Amino acid sequence: MKSMQINITSFSGLMALMLVATLQASAQSADTYFNQAAKNYVHADYAGVGQTLAEGLQKFPDDPKLNALKEKLQDDQEKQNQEQEQKDQQDQQQQDQQNQDQQQQGDENQQQEDQGQQEKESKDGQGEEQTQEDGAQESDKMDEKRGEKSQNQEASEESSDMESDLSEREKAMEALRQKLQQMNISPEQAKQILDAMDNAEMRYIQQTRKKPSKRPDKNLPDW
Repeated sequence: MKSMQINITSFSGLMALMLVATLQASAQSADTYFNQAAKNYVHADYAGVGQTLAEGLQKFPDDPKLNALKEKLQDDQEKQNQEQEQKDQQDQQQQDQQNQDQQQQGDENQQQEDQGQQEKESKDGQGEEQTQEDGAQESDKMDEKRGEKSQNQEASEESSDMESDLSEREKAMEALRQKLQQMNISPEQAKQILDAMDNAEMRYIQQTRKKPSKRPDKNLPDW
C-alpha cells in the first residue's frame, strides 16, 4: 500500500515537470520567432519578416509580441503604399506639366515662325515696290540727263556757229582793211567805215541767227 502511494506521488511530480518544460519550450519558441522577425525588420528584410511572422503565428496565433509586430508591419506597409501613391501622383503631375510646357513652347515657336514668314513676305513686297519706284525715278533722271545733254549740245552748236561767224567776219574785216590801205584811205576814215560795217553786220547776225533754246516737241503741232 505504501509502495503504491510512492508511485502515484512520483508520477504526479513527473507530470508537473513535463508540463513546466512544455510551457517553457513554447515560450522560448515564440520569442525565437519574434527575435528573428525583429532582426529581419531592422535589416529591412520585409519578405523575411513576413515569412517568420507567418510561421510563428501559425504555431502561436495568440502570442502578443508576434501580433504586435504583425500590426506594425502592416502599418508600415500601408504608409509605404500611401507614400508611393503620392510619389506616383507627383510624378504624373510633373510629367503632365512638362508635356503642357512643351506644347506651349511648340505653339509659341510655331507662332513666331509664322510671324517671321509674314514679315519676310511683307518686306519682300515692299522691296519689289521700292525697286519699281527706284526704277521709275532712275528713268526720270535719265530722261532729265538726256534733256540737259540735248540742251547743252544745242548751246554748244550755237556757240560754235557764233564763233565760226565771228571768225569769218574777222577775216573779212581784215581783208577789207587791207583793201582800204591799198586805196590810200586814212586810218581814221578806214576805222569809221569798218565800225559802221561791223555794227550793221552785228545787227544782221542778231536778227538772222536767233534760234529757240529748246527743240520743238515732235508730238506737238507746229502752230
